Amino acid sequence: MIQMKKLLVFFVALFASVLVYGQEYKTHTVEIGESIEDIARKYNVTPYNIYKYNPEVRKGLQVGHILVISTEMNLPKDVIKRLKKENNPKEEKEVYVRKPIRFEDYKVRRRDGYMKLERLFGVSESDIKKYNKQLYAEPLKKGMMLRIPVYPKIPENMVVADTVQVTGEIYVVKPQETRWSIAHRYGITVDSLKVLNPEMGEILSIGQELHVPIKTAIPFTTKETMEGDLDFIVYTVPAKENYFQLKQKYQVTEEQLKKHNPQLDSLGLQKGMEIQIPKIVEDTEAISSNNYMFYEIKPKDNFFQLKKKLGYTEPELRALNPIIAERNGLHPGMVLKIPRKQTFRFNVRNSQIVESFNMVDSISPMNHPKVALMLPFKSRDMAYSSPGEVEVQLKKSKPMFYSMGMYTGALVALDSLKNLGVNVDVKVMDTQGDVFAANKLLYERDFNEVQAVIGPLYNSVFAEVAKGLKEKDIPVFAPISSGGKIELDNVFYTMPNSAVCREKIVSYIQSYKKEQELVILVDPAETDELIYLKQRFPNARYLDLDLLKKPFDYIKRKFNPEIENWFLVHTKKASTLGSWVTVLNGLNSDKIKVTLFAYEKDKTFDYINNTSLSKLNFHFASNTKVSATNHPFAIRYKEKFGKAPDKYAARGFDLMMDVVLRLAYKNTIFEACNTVGETTYVESKFNYNKYLYSSYYNEGVYLMKYQNLRIQEVLPQNVELESNN
Repeated sequence: MIQMKKLLVFFVALFASVLVYGQEYKTHTVEIGESIEDIARKYNVTPYNIYKYNPEVRKGLQVGHILVISTEMNLPKDVIKRLKKENNPKEEKEVYVRKPIRFEDYKVRRRDGYMKLERLFGVSESDIKKYNKQLYAEPLKKGMMLRIPVYPKIPENMVVADTVQVTGEIYVVKPQETRWSIAHRYGITVDSLKVLNPEMGEILSIGQELHVPIKTAIPFTTKETMEGDLDFIVYTVPAKENYFQLKQKYQVTEEQLKKHNPQLDSLGLQKGMEIQIPKIVEDTEAISSNNYMFYEIKPKDNFFQLKKKLGYTEPELRALNPIIAERNGLHPGMVLKIPRKQTFRFNVRNSQIVESFNMVDSISPMNHPKVALMLPFKSRDMAYSSPGEVEVQLKKSKPMFYSMGMYTGALVALDSLKNLGVNVDVKVMDTQGDVFAANKLLYERDFNEVQAVIGPLYNSVFAEVAKGLKEKDIPVFAPISSGGKIELDNVFYTMPNSAVCREKIVSYIQSYKKEQELVILVDPAETDELIYLKQRFPNARYLDLDLLKKPFDYIKRKFNPEIENWFLVHTKKASTLGSWVTVLNGLNSDKIKVTLFAYEKDKTFDYINNTSLSKLNFHFASNTKVSATNHPFAIRYKEKFGKAPDKYAARGFDLMMDVVLRLAYKNTIFEACNTVGETTYVESKFNYNKYLYSSYYNEGVYLMKYQNLRIQEVLPQNVELESNN
């Protein structure tokens, strides 16, 4: 036991040192001719150190690539001492920072190389490139004009300093940005970004601060002066390599290779020769979250798996992502881009495709979740002795009824968690449904070890509790609310809002509409909504509400009789909606196929019968789905309480399972929300995202449809789904 404690202390100290020193770093831009050993000697680190923090370079160095270099304090002292001795065997001298006193213009001649220029002017290849940055992207060419730096004589008691260290800066994550897009912006890989930000998480939050190197973009030659925006791969030719094989790998012709590697004209391809292979540099602005989503390759991914997950064949993925050819296939951590028009097929957060997450497989036995359940049980009003009287009181009070439903569902969840080996401490508190009682609980009860609070129900009481626990940074989950006046960063609204539902429907239409005719009807009072839809669907046919005043035959001509018509309606007027449903069913009877879409099935639909909606194959977004009576939860609930669960019991089960499993996985809700993608339980989905400087909201929403008088979920095509049932 004593040894185990010592071991734990050791690991704590180790991780603490990683956190303290993990953000001490330099960055280095790879130059032509440099090797890992050269760079390691330059920064007094080992090659292993560079490989450790830049695993991508095991595939080879690329000119212009930015490496993360750890500081000396990450290395053992004896190694530092040895490296310093190797790099500076003479006695220590004062460091002299060299600066050019003037520049000379030089026109490159035939057969000029860096060695010849070094003999002529006494300057190194790196000095020449430093003041002629186009040389980072292309070789020396006859006729090229260079600026050659002229340096003063170095005093005898001094040594020349290395390149000035590149310091880091803080970058604030903007909406729709991903780890890949930020790494791409700064010329580093996702792996390097992880090194600079060890607690970054898989999914970025808006407003999150990241450490990045100061951006030192290399000004590549533009399309106006060359065949395309060119970057280069430094490639070592293996034995028996030929031009045809290189073309298959890198889509580059023999003529292009010889143009950028003049030595090939006389020598040809030879084993061990290093050549520059040009590649098209994709425009960072063009590859953005506005037109692409991004998927990170997992360890067991292959093209067959990706076809099922993403719906794209191997040739399609290769055409979209030249990096696959550059790195000779798929590799874990590689990021692929997918056209954004297919949004509905995937679970997308900040433009990054995330798979449904099964936290049951990720439970840490070291974590011991502590949760508080704060609901308006109103125990003061339950001064009755018989169960029958209590039942009558519950039926009279909706808050009490909701609370008991959620509480009983949460009890079943706790039983399930216990079977999974998760030990949970739960404090159940009665808010009585008023602010005074809630404040009293905050004052009298100990919340110091509470990691999350589920509840209260009422918005006013919820706001008071959230504000009271903000100082302790305790997450507070609103059980049945999609938003409110309180917008603190410890607030989690667990019901998807109307904007999320709208995006679900719009994304589905954009993803799956092919030959169908899209017809849209928006209430004239909803001006902003009309503008939004016209931006998303500029080619759709928009109808006027006054069209209802016209004869049926006139309305009929507004629909295409040859193909299916998708009719999207947005109105808060029940009478208008009812009239259009009648008209649309009439069109269906006349063999004009119509499918009805709406953002949500709200109160506007209360007076429309299910038969009419089923005939129109009505599609809508929903924050819940009805679970089957033979679902394991329903069976366990009935065994425990003798009746079938209602929607509030299912909600209590889902919320308790999700909150506790997040804590069992990461031990903090905030860290879990940055890591975990979409989770699915009995009737609810949870996929939290964050408003900038504000609360969290849930993007987990179902797409449902009426079919044969039944409501069923519309599943994405060609996508594997997982759940936490």
